[in-house]
Amino acid sequence: MNAVIFGGGKIARGFIAQLLSRSGYHITFVEISEVLVRALNEKGTYYVNVMGNPKESQWIRGFTCIRLSDIPGIAEALKNADIVFTSVGGKNLDGLAEIIGKAYGSLGEEDWEREFTIVTCENWKEPADQLKNGILEVLGDSGAGEAFRARVGVSEAVIMRSGVEAAEEVRQIDENAVSVTDFWELPIDKDRMKGKLPAFEGVNYKENFTGFLQQKLFTFNTTNAAIAYLGRLRGIELLSKAANDPEIVELVEQIHQEINPAIAREMGIELKAQEAFAEKALKKYQDLSVTDFTERHGRDPIRKLGPSDRIVGTIRLAEKQGILCKGLAAVLAAALYYPADNPADPTAQALEEMRKSQGIDRVLEEICKIKPGEQLAVQVKKQIEFLREKGWLDG
Repeated sequence: MNAVIFGGGKIARGFIAQLLSRSGYHITFVEISEVLVRALNEKGTYYVNVMGNPKESQWIRGFTCIRLSDIPGIAEALKNADIVFTSVGGKNLDGLAEIIGKAYGSLGEEDWEREFTIVTCENWKEPADQLKNGILEVLGDSGAGEAFRARVGVSEAVIMRSGVEAAEEVRQIDENAVSVTDFWELPIDKDRMKGKLPAFEGVNYKENFTGFLQQKLFTFNTTNAAIAYLGRLRGIELLSKAANDPEIVELVEQIHQEINPAIAREMGIELKAQEAFAEKALKKYQDLSVTDFTERHGRDPIRKLGPSDRIVGTIRLAEKQGILCKGLAAVLAAALYYPADNPADPTAQALEEMRKSQGIDRVLEEICKIKPGEQLAVQVKKQIEFLREKGWLDG
C-alpha cells in the first residue's frame, strides 16, 4: 500500500506517518524544505519520540521524500497512491491546491480511472472544502476536472495528537526526531471518502463527522484555550503545569459543568459520555511528560477569539441551551489580555494595540462580534474584575 503525505512537520512525520508505517505502507513525503528533503533521503530513517510512553517510540523507515516543486514527482506519487494526506497548515492550502491540481492534471486518462481520497489533517475551518475547491479551480471543466470530481474524494481528519519541538536529549538520538503525545486514534470523515477505505492502525472512519468535529472543538479546543490563556496570564510557561494548577483546574472543571450539558443537548449525546470526553481532554493536557508551552497554544489570539471559534462559539452554544458561562467568560477575559511579548505573533500585538487604543467594548464587537450592551459583554467585564481581584491581571 502507498500513501502520500504533503508536509514533513511534526504531525506529518510524528503521527500520520507513524500510523501508516506501523501498518506497512510505503510513504512519499512532499515537503517544501530542500534541507529536510535532503536530510530525510540521505539518512532514510528518523526517530519518533512518544512522550510518556517510550516503548512506543520508534524509528520510521520505508519512505521517500520529494520537494513540493517537483510536479512530475508528485504526479507519479498520486498515480500510485491508495490514500493521500495533507499536513501543511491551513493558510497554505490554497497554494497546495494549485500544486495538486497541476500534478493531477498532468496524469494520463488511464490514471484518472483510479479512486482515492485526499484527507486534510489541518487545524482549520472547512479545510477539505477549501482544498477541493482550489484543486477544481485549477482543473476547471477539463477531462481531469471531470475525473477528479467523480473519482477523488477530499475528506478531513481530526488531529488529537500533539507534536512539540524535540528536546536536546532526543535530538542527540536523531537530529530529525519529532516528539509527540501518546495518542493513537485518527478520526476521518467516512462520508467524503471515495473507493475502498484503506485500513491502517488508529484510523476511525466516522459517520456524522460534523457532529464529532463540533464536539471536539467545543470540548478539547475549549479546554486547551482555558488552560493556555489562564496559564499565560499567570506567567506559567509549561502547558502541563498550568493544567495541574489547582486554581486553573477549578475553573476548568467549572467550565466543563457549564458546557457539558449544552454540548450533550445540542448534539444528542449522553451527558455521561460527554463528561467522560471532557475529562479525557483535561487529562491529555495534564500529562507532565509532555513539554509544551502556554505561549504556543495561546498564539494567534484574534483568530481564536472569533465568533464561532473555541471560546465565543462555545459560549454561544451554551447560551442557545439557556446556560450562562461564567467560567468560560473568564477565559475570554484572559484571552483579551493575552501578552504581546512574542514578536513572531503579530496578532497578539494587534490585539493589545486595539485593546489599549480603542477599549474592551471595541475588541468585543470587532473581533468577537459581541455587542457592548448584551449580557455576555457585561459578564466578560465582570470576569475581568474577577481576574484583577485574584491578582492574575494587573491594572
